[in-house]
Amino acid sequence: MTDDIDNVTGLPAVLPLTDVGSWEDDIDPPRRWVVHQRIPHGHVTVLSGPGGIGKTQIALQAAAGVRLGTEWCGAVCSEPPGNVIFFTAEEDVPEIRRRLRAIASRLQVSLYDLRGIFVASTLDADVAPVLGAPDKTGVIRETPLFKELIEGALNINAVTRSHSQHKIICRQSHCRHQS
Repeated sequence: MTDDIDNVTGLPAVLPLTDVGSWEDDIDPPRRWVVHQRIPHGHVTVLSGPGGIGKTQIALQAAAGVRLGTEWCGAVCSEPPGNVIFFTAEEDVPEIRRRLRAIASRLQVSLYDLRGIFVASTLDADVAPVLGAPDKTGVIRETPLFKELIEGALNINAVTRSHSQHKIICRQSHCRHQS
């Protein structure tokens, strides 16, 4: 018997099966966290529950912690602080602004200090909040909205990287203006 049971049927493997015993001598790479011991980096995390129990508030508090590089629910957020896209299909942008303003006040920071949190609401765009939909064969495919969110995330990351490099260049050449 092989470690990878990837061709039991004689057909090409779409999803190979791996015998966990083959991992015995492997060294696990360190896990990266967005919020230590709460939200792993690069993996899906679901926050679910009945309506009205505070999921949006908790998620916005997490966004502030990640953006500021502080803590959330007693756990350290990512270092260095990261950008956040807050995508909602239940609240409009003015409601998110009110909530973030209250969070900023409680944290004794300004909304300007929370720059790097980007908010998108399907309620304000009058678009269906669908990120994946089945094609004719039943395979779930990305929707244009999903692709737009991914493109936005990549653009935000590129702009932030460019902005950081500009600040580094200015520091090295003693520029006065840091845009």
